[in-house]
Amino acid sequence: MRIKKITSILAFGMLFSIYVSASSADIETPNIEQGDGIWGTIDVDTPGLVSVNAWSTSPTTCCDDILLNLYNQTGKVVDSNTGKNGQTSIDYTALTTGTYTVKVILTSAWSGGIRTISISSNKQISSMQKNIRRASSVAQGQAIFYNIRLNQGDLVFLNEWSTSPTTCCDGVLLNLYNQSGKPVVSNTGRNGQTSIDYAVPITGTYTVKAVLTSAWGDGKRTISVSSNFPFENSTTVPVPTPVLTTRFSIIDIKKSSETAPEINIETVTKQNLTNATTLLSGSAWSKSGIKSVTVNGKYAGNEHWSVNVPGNNNIVIIAVGNDGNITTENISLRTDTPVDIIKSMPIILALIGAICSIILVIFGPGNPGRRDKIYKTFILIKNKFKK
Repeated sequence: MRIKKITSILAFGMLFSIYVSASSADIETPNIEQGDGIWGTIDVDTPGLVSVNAWSTSPTTCCDDILLNLYNQTGKVVDSNTGKNGQTSIDYTALTTGTYTVKVILTSAWSGGIRTISISSNKQISSMQKNIRRASSVAQGQAIFYNIRLNQGDLVFLNEWSTSPTTCCDGVLLNLYNQSGKPVVSNTGRNGQTSIDYAVPITGTYTVKAVLTSAWGDGKRTISVSSNFPFENSTTVPVPTPVLTTRFSIIDIKKSSETAPEINIETVTKQNLTNATTLLSGSAWSKSGIKSVTVNGKYAGNEHWSVNVPGNNNIVIIAVGNDGNITTENISLRTDTPVDIIKSMPIILALIGAICSIILVIFGPGNPGRRDKIYKTFILIKNKFKK
């Protein structure tokens, strides 16, 4: 009887220990907007199951969409899942010990508003710091820059999202540049949000570039950027003169083989850039994957690319596949600005003046005979066409 009692006490103690461990592992972060997210670290002391749950709450979560990623020590995604009802989970068998990282993104908030994002795991989980910078009254085509100090071995997360008044179809671009100014990772989003992850190979000050490439229905936006590392400063590129329309025509396309990459070009109308430049963006696809895309010799990205180019010029776009095949596309780019309209105003006014003079001569006072003759001629032509 005594042995059974001791066994019961031990069993209760083990259950209580498991319960305390599980509840203390939960982390909650309030005030998460659509496109934003949270991060956490998981200490895996023994190989085995790593189970992670993520969910959104407050005020409603019936149709929220969330993304859950698990990264290993090198920053590689080892497991991922999405949820369409405000919740999702992953179960991963860790073969090595170490510190793993969890990322949760609120990709869609049903009916808008903010959420509380929670994470739980069978392993000890700790929340990571969260830093947010916002820029208001951002116009289409405008870019915001931030500096961020990173050390070798860091895993940096960056989110960008647009708000106010609507973001359902906004286009955004997020780039990270190293100390030499070379873009090391880039991503675009067509629903007002995007994110990038990067394992830092070299210590230094990196630059974050966030661009509002298109604003659905026009208007200004608030562009927010969040990261697990603090931002040092911010710079907003001014918008001196709006560009009305960007057009392009393809001059020629050369491919090294039939399996060479396909290039898709997207021009943004009603851009808010200078007269001299316009934002040219697009995508590239190859069965082998895309190694790089350059525009006029300047690196622009890979599967998704964008770059500022001269508004009126011939542009050379080169896409290189991972299999070594190359596609070269030459286009002619043309932007119509308010300056172009102003320059053409004298010609337009001269034409209007000439037409008014002709009307005045024909229909002016003292010319009743001429008016009758013109009228009879008009009737004659009209009747002839009826026949």
